[in-house]
Amino acid sequence: MLNETIANKLTAVACEQLKQGLEAKKKRMDVIVEINNLYNNKTIELADSVMNIPFPILAGQIDLLYSKIDNPPTLTFKVPNKPSLSDKVQAAWVQESSSTRAGWQRKDRAEKKFAMLCGRGVAKVYATSVNNKYQSHYDVVDIYSFIADPTRGFLEDGNYHGECDIFKTHKSLDDGATAGIYDKTQVLKLKTIKETMKNGQQQVVVNKFDRLKALGVDVESTSFAGQEGVNMTEWIMRFEGTWYYLFMEPMSRTWIRAEELKDVFASGKTPFVSWATHYDEYNFWSKGPSDDVYPIAEAIRFILNNALENEKRRARPMRIVDAGALMDINELQDYIPDNVILTNPGKNPNIITVETPEVTTSINLAEFLDGMIQNKSGVADQGIDSADPKVGVYYGRLQQEADRIGTINKEYSESYAHMGYRFFWGLKQHLTSAKQIEMLGKGGIKLQELSRFDFKDVDDVDDVLVSGGSSEQELSAVESKQKSEALAALSAAFPQQLNPQWVIRTSLKNAGFDDEDIAEAMDAQASLDREQIEEADQAIQDIMLGNMPDMNMGADIAFVTRIMDYVRTELNWVKLDKNGNESGEIDKKVKDQSDRLLAYVAAHQRTVMDNMNRKQQQAQMAQTMAQGAQAALAVPGDQTQQQQNTQLAQPGETPTPVAGTPSGTAAMSQGITGALGG
Repeated sequence: MLNETIANKLTAVACEQLKQGLEAKKKRMDVIVEINNLYNNKTIELADSVMNIPFPILAGQIDLLYSKIDNPPTLTFKVPNKPSLSDKVQAAWVQESSSTRAGWQRKDRAEKKFAMLCGRGVAKVYATSVNNKYQSHYDVVDIYSFIADPTRGFLEDGNYHGECDIFKTHKSLDDGATAGIYDKTQVLKLKTIKETMKNGQQQVVVNKFDRLKALGVDVESTSFAGQEGVNMTEWIMRFEGTWYYLFMEPMSRTWIRAEELKDVFASGKTPFVSWATHYDEYNFWSKGPSDDVYPIAEAIRFILNNALENEKRRARPMRIVDAGALMDINELQDYIPDNVILTNPGKNPNIITVETPEVTTSINLAEFLDGMIQNKSGVADQGIDSADPKVGVYYGRLQQEADRIGTINKEYSESYAHMGYRFFWGLKQHLTSAKQIEMLGKGGIKLQELSRFDFKDVDDVDDVLVSGGSSEQELSAVESKQKSEALAALSAAFPQQLNPQWVIRTSLKNAGFDDEDIAEAMDAQASLDREQIEEADQAIQDIMLGNMPDMNMGADIAFVTRIMDYVRTELNWVKLDKNGNESGEIDKKVKDQSDRLLAYVAAHQRTVMDNMNRKQQQAQMAQTMAQGAQAALAVPGDQTQQQQNTQLAQPGETPTPVAGTPSGTAAMSQGITGALGG
């Protein structure tokens, strides 16, 4: 914790930055409020008799664009000379980002929705280790609550940023002080100050409530109503070349935590990550997709409501009448079926209908404007597109959409890489105890451990790569279809010039089958036993967790091969230095795991040989019975299998032993022994 003098000085500067930041974004937030109102179909205030329907033009276009980027991408971590650690970190990210943990996919969608409406997505990615229990966090930050240096587009290029209106109850403040997170003296001081910000920044709160009120939600207070507490501000600032972290109450200018940023977050980076749909290097609050759609959507709403108003006036026109001719002139106001209107004797009402001219261009103009939105934004509804539906045309349209929204995807992908970087450092800093992770390798999915020990000689992650997403998936699907059609055409035209095995594998790959399914499909002799592979996977998992599974009395060659493949590909116990050369040291833990797996395999040698012999005998018996059934149909010149093998053998080559014979059994036994020997 910083000393009180420096902390007070930084807090004073931070409060001025907060004030300036709020003032700078005020007009922009007013625009965003109007955009949110239109998106949520809030009706504007007009005379009761005037048509006022909130047509979902803006909502439809924004949701269409949102659907193109709604799938989250995938992260790949690269740690220098640590491929195993890179894989473990990625497996940990997959585990922690799941819906039952940090919920990255759900929050990713919420962040994108904010960005589509406001032009900015803001997230906070960090980790905690309360009671030595690691937990990752991905918080979506409300754009109304976020303040940043307005003169720079990239968050870390500015001098300050932070989040206000973070409600903390007095109980949570006391707990934080007890844990050493907050300064106890400052917490006590804050609790005794009467003039604190209990209800938050007024304009920020109004904007948040307006978003709910637009949907008809009646709200006047936060969910913390009835609890005693304070609205705090989390602030990141650069002062005299050094980054600092403050947690403060701005109205009383009281801090409860003040430290250098690197002492709070080991990476030295802010936990906040922000991206812009339309990035501007020198403007943080740049425009978003809704800014382009909003004026046109308002125009369409005006045109359609005018058209409906015109139809209403034509159906129920006004009339000019001699007031003295009717006994009750009010009877002309409302339509009553079969009504009789009485006139005064001898008076002619001389009713004249005020005609409203028909408007014929409104619908055409509305359709033109709607088409212009989709054309200029590059995101069109496929249902209204009249282009040739052939794959080539469809692919061209997807490519056009990808080009138009490519900037958004690039900005978003870069921010996702920044979030991955913070996830890595959260693991490095807060993974106090080992955690179990699932890893997919050539040997299938296995449980492994990730601990702080794995990070002990790692300075930083080299890179975080981002791949995938909705647009990329759509293009990949179209490309796969094109490849499949090309393969089908070539196979029909040039069947003798293509490798059949390659064609089959590629076709299955394009259809979405994974490598294990393809291997099983290509196993024409059914030598792969999926049940035995699953048994092997379970045995590997048990041994990796320190247990020794029971003997598998049904083990075959697929069982032991699966385990040995895992040892060869996943358990390299020879340590490398930073240059990738062998250091002369070994990883004793990995070496022990490898030895125990190999010992378990060796214990199954006799069992595997017995089971394979039995299977071969069963196969030979079935073959003998089939030959006996066909004996009556045999014609002169037929040869036995042994005769065929002898005839096909090249000069000096030993014929292939027949399964089930003594020579065949001996050959099979020799093959198993060789396999078990590695």
